Amino acid sequence: MDKKVLIFPGIFVLVGIIVMSVGVYIYATRDKYDCTTTAVITDIVETWNGGEDGYSYSVYINYEANGETFRHVSYPEYSSWMDVGDRIEIRYRSDNPKKIRNANIAHTVGLLMGLGALFSGIGVVLSILMMRTPKEKQSVPQDTPDLS
Repeated sequence: MDKKVLIFPGIFVLVGIIVMSVGVYIYATRDKYDCTTTAVITDIVETWNGGEDGYSYSVYINYEANGETFRHVSYPEYSSWMDVGDRIEIRYRSDNPKKIRNANIAHTVGLLMGLGALFSGIGVVLSILMMRTPKEKQSVPQDTPDLS
């Protein structure tokens, strides 16, 4: 078996492990974001990326944390249901209130873990299929009767 052939499924497994690791990291650091507040969406900036990607969106919010008001802070997520003026719940770190994240990380973690497992599973199945030795070709008898 050529080892170069196993690089392709290995990449799938590696990407899956990395994506799952990001999910585990987000879940493990959830306690650092120990405070919750309500933020107001103040701006949604639509930018044309060109090509097949289409538009990207940047969301900006205002919120109050530790008695201080934070204005026009970039929010790390966008969803099509968001509108300027909407109130959203966010989590922030009490030791650094500029660090924010979505209050509900369960869907993000679940998505990352699921996609990581899917990629790793595809890589494992591909490597098993590629390592199987093909069955010996059955030889067809070359003795054919002479019909002349």
